[in-house]
Amino acid sequence: MEETMAELLGAEFAGGFFTYALPWLLTFAIVYGLLSMIGDGLPKSDSARAMISIVLAFFSLLFAQPLMSFLQAIGGSAIVVLTVFIFFLIIIEMTRTGGGARSLVKDYPRFFGIVVLIVIVVLFLGAGGAELLGLENITPPIDAATMFFLAVLVLVIWWMISEDKKGGND
Repeated sequence: MEETMAELLGAEFAGGFFTYALPWLLTFAIVYGLLSMIGDGLPKSDSARAMISIVLAFFSLLFAQPLMSFLQAIGGSAIVVLTVFIFFLIIIEMTRTGGGARSLVKDYPRFFGIVVLIVIVVLFLGAGGAELLGLENITPPIDAATMFFLAVLVLVIWWMISEDKKGGND
């Protein structure tokens, strides 16, 4: 009894809508929002901001298919990451580790900023962001699993050194 969106709207309409209309609307909204935020609205006229946003949104249609594939991949991955993050926060709140999640984030803002940045970069690259930017021919000298292992190793060593300095345990 469950029908997909394509079946409800008709495959021809849904395919074109999701491939072309959504990237157009997303580009329009982002450009208009950025123009409205910059310097109390740049340009001052709402109609000029709208016209610039419309033109740039139409330019996004030139690469709508790869953009939509990227947005689908990053959207699914982001949902998984957010679910894991919410589960992590629930566990911290239930155990009251370090005074709860707010205290943990307040005490280590730089650490959480670095973790969030790493997650964003991994999501971007994993969803095909390098291909979208035309950087697919760049190959790292080591594979992703080795880089992840080395990053965890560096974080553990950093944590051990910082604990040693704070507590003075020798």
